[in-house]
Amino acid sequence: MVYVMGDIHGNMRRFQSVMDQISLQPEDMLYILGDVIDRHPDGIAILQQIMETPNMETILGNHEFMMMEALTGSYERRTREEARMNMENLELWYSNGGDATHQKFEQLTSESQNQILCYLRALPIERSVEVNGIEYLLVHAAPKSLYPEFGFGYQNEAEFAVWYRNWTVLRPEIPENQIVVFGHTPTCYFQSGDPMEIWRKDQMMGIDCGSGFPNEPEPYVPMGRLACVRLDDMKVFYSDIEEKTGGDK
Repeated sequence: MVYVMGDIHGNMRRFQSVMDQISLQPEDMLYILGDVIDRHPDGIAILQQIMETPNMETILGNHEFMMMEALTGSYERRTREEARMNMENLELWYSNGGDATHQKFEQLTSESQNQILCYLRALPIERSVEVNGIEYLLVHAAPKSLYPEFGFGYQNEAEFAVWYRNWTVLRPEIPENQIVVFGHTPTCYFQSGDPMEIWRKDQMMGIDCGSGFPNEPEPYVPMGRLACVRLDDMKVFYSDIEEKTGGDK
């Protein structure tokens, strides 16, 4: 079986809830659409679990991208300009919930830190998977094929692929027999519903259902949860929710 999971954002409760439901077997494969880290405190622990599990793989998300921009070479800055840019990268990361991840990262040994950074540098920005004769293009934010036409203002293809949000309204031409599965933008921006659910339109499927949102419900904010879809039969799994009482189990 082939599973695709949305943005986890360091929420171990929601991650473990979904993992308990899918009961991943050695012959199965789980793909994660990036943003394993930040906002909630357990991103490093989840990332290490993914690294240690042969049949689990993540692609690069904008939060892993920010982490690398903030930390790579941060102790080797030699000019004022490099130091200023690094501080801006760190502030951007922190403003997006990176402080929770950085705190746990700093508690690791230097060897473990280097292993994580090397792993992140090697992550792909998209992955193609064929199931039942259908090609699923797994991306974090947008297909990299759109970069030449819509990438103005982005430094490179990777930055575009992990940050760009507006491609779904442009109705890009998607190859026949292909479905693009993406995260990055919570599905409450595409449809109403509380708690959030997976969004589908034509050959597009958005599965970021707000795992980065707080555990407790907030006024006027749809309840977040972690979503996972099994491509073999399109069965959907969500982290457990305690209706109206707050958070997921």
